[in-house]
Amino acid sequence: MRFEALPPPTQGEVEQLLRVVRHRVLRLLEKRGALPAQGSEDALLAYQAHSLQQRLRWTEVDVRPPPSK
Repeated sequence: MRFEALPPPTQGEVEQLLRVVRHRVLRLLEKRGALPAQGSEDALLAYQAHSLQQRLRWTEVDVRPPPSK
């Protein structure tokens, strides 16, 4: 086996790969119930909203000292 250098991918090849990966990830998330079965754009927006809500929940840090026993 030997390594053979190839030219970098074109912008079009990268965009096509991104479309394929995005489609497959959305389909997998929908199949696993992480996204509602809607149009892909609606599902993506719903997932982004859910993700943001989860991040905001992590920022709510209680800085009070724990209760003493």
